Amino acid sequence: DQGSLETAGRHGSWITDPGNACWAENGAAANGIWSYGTCCSYSGGLTCENVASSATGDDATADIYCSSGYTLTGCMVYNNQSEFDGIRMFDNYCQVQAGWSSTTNGYARCCKPVDTGSLSCYTANDTVSGISQASVSCASGYAITGCSALTRYNNI
Repeated sequence: DQGSLETAGRHGSWITDPGNACWAENGAAANGIWSYGTCCSYSGGLTCENVASSATGDDATADIYCSSGYTLTGCMVYNNQSEFDGIRMFDNYCQVQAGWSSTTNGYARCCKPVDTGSLSCYTANDTVSGISQASVSCASGYAITGCSALTRYNNI
């Protein structure tokens, strides 16, 4: 089950609950979509921060890194014109990609354990060409903490 966003005709990325899955849908064209999920396991409390950057111009990119001692737990993206290609996650940074002529803002959500807690995360991705949906799930013992989408062909 893809959750209520798909059935409402929205496009982008979302997490299904229950299901622990990250879904991505390209509404502009069925030319391909990548879904990126951040999967984390932690104990104890967390201290978190958002780190921002932006990219301007068709297919321009900007990398967003966490501060020292922090772990990437998710990536977020937006702009005011709904014209962006998306954001993708790597194990230690996010990469925002602008679309057409707009400025696209990206954020890395970064956390670190408090006191004696622990935090372990990894990035799962699904690369699909020629269709409009992709999804990823986390391994047993990990929860999905971030979900993002990217297309190289058209704005989401």
